[in-house]
Amino acid sequence: MNRLPRALVSRESPNEQSTVLCRRRRLVPIALAALAFAAPVAAQWSRVDAIPAGNVFCVVVQEGVVVAGAETAVFVSTDHGTTWRRSAPLAPAVTSIQAVRLHQGRLFAGTFGQGVFVSDDLGATWNAFNQGLTGGLFDSQLVISSFEVDGGNLLAGTLGAGVYARSLAGVGGWAHFGEVFEPEQASNINTLLLGGTRLLAAGGSNGTVFRRDRGDADWTPSALGPHGALPGVQTHSLFWTGSRWLAGTSSGVFLSASGQEPWSLWSPGVVPLRSSAFTMPARTLLAAFDLPMEALIASSPDEGVSWHFFEHQPGVFVFALAADGSDLYAARGDGLWRTQSNVEAFGTGCPGAGGSVPQLGSDGPLVLGSNPHLQLTRALPNATALFALGLTPTGLPGDCVPLINPAATLLVPVDTTGAASMNLRVPNAVAFVGLELFGQGAVLDPAGGFFGLVSLSQGLRLVVGP
Repeated sequence: MNRLPRALVSRESPNEQSTVLCRRRRLVPIALAALAFAAPVAAQWSRVDAIPAGNVFCVVVQEGVVVAGAETAVFVSTDHGTTWRRSAPLAPAVTSIQAVRLHQGRLFAGTFGQGVFVSDDLGATWNAFNQGLTGGLFDSQLVISSFEVDGGNLLAGTLGAGVYARSLAGVGGWAHFGEVFEPEQASNINTLLLGGTRLLAAGGSNGTVFRRDRGDADWTPSALGPHGALPGVQTHSLFWTGSRWLAGTSSGVFLSASGQEPWSLWSPGVVPLRSSAFTMPARTLLAAFDLPMEALIASSPDEGVSWHFFEHQPGVFVFALAADGSDLYAARGDGLWRTQSNVEAFGTGCPGAGGSVPQLGSDGPLVLGSNPHLQLTRALPNATALFALGLTPTGLPGDCVPLINPAATLLVPVDTTGAASMNLRVPNAVAFVGLELFGQGAVLDPAGGFFGLVSLSQGLRLVVGP
C-alpha cells in the first residue's frame, strides 16, 4: 500500500487543533499533500529568451496556444512554450500591441493608435481589420485596450471611444456598441470581460463598472461603492471565477456575485494600486498588484475573499498573467516571464446541496519551509469535510468518482460560510523536492452526488518545489 511520509496537520475550522498521522519515523507535514497551487518564488521565474526584454503588454492562452503581444510583434507558441515564433510586422507605425485574441484559429491584435489587425496564419501575415472603426475624438477608436468574444461578435474596448462590436461572420464592419460611456465620463475602457452571459466593461475614474446582458439596449452603470460612485477610483482589470466577479481597482479588489451591486472591497493595505492582473489555475486565484516601486504576487483560495502575499518583485510592472497547465506566465515591462506552478487540477468533482461543487485551494506556495493552508470552499455549511491525500490517482472515469488512492485522511468541520481549512507545513528538506502528491476533498452532504452521501472536489496533482 502506498503511504505518505509521516505528517503533522493542524486544522483551523472552527478551532485550531492538531492531528498527527504516523507514517514514518520522522515528522513531515501533510501540507505536502494537498495544495491547490504551488505558487512560485522569485528565484523560480525565468525570462522567455525568444521574446525581447522590453514591454510585453499582454499574454493569453487560448485554444491551446500561448500568445503574447509586445511592442512591434506578436509571439506565438503552439507547443506550450517550448518554441516561439515571432509574427510578421503588423504595420510600420505599430509600436505597442496591447491586446490579442485567438478565436477559431484567427488571431486578432489590438494596437495603440493603428486599430485592429487580423491573421489567419498565426501571425505569418496580417491584414488591417478597421472597416467601420471610426468616430473617436482624435482617432481614439484606434487605441485598442482589450478584446472579448460574445456569440458571433468580436468586441473591442478603446481608450477614448468606448466599445465597438463587429460580426465574425464576415458581414459588415465595426459599429459603436453602447452610448452610455461618454455621458458617464467613461470612454476610456481599460478592459472587457464576458462571464456567463453577462458582459462587464471597466471604464472611467468614478468607481464604476458597466454591465450588459444579451438583449440589453445599452450598458448599465454599476457603482462599486456602498453608497454609489467612488470619484477618483479607476478599475484596471476584471475577472470572472465562474461564480464571482472581481474588479481590480486603484483602491483594491471589489467582489460581486453577479457583477452588479452590492460590491464588497478587499484592500491590500497599500494604495493606490497602479494596476492589477488575475489568473486562476487549478482553482486558486492568483494576482499581481502593481505598486509604484514593485509588484506584489498573491494567491487566494476562496475566489478573492482573502489573499496571501508570497512574493514581491522590486522594480517590476506586471501587465498581465496567464496560465497554461502548470506554467504561469507574466507579461512584464522587462519581457515575458515564466515559472512552474507545480500543480494541475484534474477531474471535476460532483455537487452537493444547491448544485455547488466543493473546490480545493491554498493560500501560499508549496515550497520548502513554507507554511500554507489547504482550504476547501463551496462546501455545505456546518457539515464535515474530509481531506484525502495520496501518492497515486485512481484513474477512474467519470465526474463523480474518487480521484485519488488515499494514504491519509483528515476530518475537519466546515464553518457557516461553507469553508474548511487546515495548516500545512512543508519541511525544509531537499529530499522532498519533486515529491508528487494527489489530493481531493469530500463533504458529508445528504444531497451529495456521490451515492447521496457526499459531494467531491476536483483532484489535484502537486509537486513540491525548492
